[in-house]
Amino acid sequence: TFTLTHSSTPFSSSDIVVSTGSISNFSSSSSKVYSVIYSPPATSSGTVLFFVDDNSFYDSSNNGNVSSTLEVNFDTISPTLPSFTHDHDDLIVNGEDTVVFTVTFSEDMTATPTINIESISENDIENALMTATSSSVWTYSWNVPGGKNGAFSATVSGTDLFGNYYAGTDSVTFTVDNTDPTITLVENDVDDTLIIGETVLLTASADETIAGTPT
Repeated sequence: TFTLTHSSTPFSSSDIVVSTGSISNFSSSSSKVYSVIYSPPATSSGTVLFFVDDNSFYDSSNNGNVSSTLEVNFDTISPTLPSFTHDHDDLIVNGEDTVVFTVTFSEDMTATPTINIESISENDIENALMTATSSSVWTYSWNVPGGKNGAFSATVSGTDLFGNYYAGTDSVTFTVDNTDPTITLVENDVDDTLIIGETVLLTASADETIAGTPT
């Protein structure tokens, strides 16, 4: 918005010089107040200068204006997610676990980024607010649900200080397993009768991978 101190002879868009980008929709709401819409260059960031030169317009006494400059920052680059980490490297969790996510955006973010954690069929966490450790680094502690099983994926969203939305698809997928394994024992003694000195081989089979060595 350009506000003049006096009503003046026609002030037009051609009197406004911009260092980068473009202006459009020049209009006036009075003989002193004018406005334009500024469009910055795409996928770019920096500073734009708006300049109106001396004697670009005149008041009723034929006095020319004094030059004026306005400097504004712009950013049309969407933030990225250079780092999306967690503290459970094996990606297998159950209802007794808490997973701490740490996300690092490429620039400072406005308000609070959010996180979603969901399976194919249901949401466990929906648009939960994250906690800032700085304006670009955010964390979230996920209390893994009990009674649920399957693959759950975590994604984040947010906007930078200029309103550019993070549009990436970065995600982390965990296997949630709250089901106890089933063990089947078989032996190789044909008559199921043991005598002194006889040896029998017992074989234990589990219906899923067992951590460590069973006892």
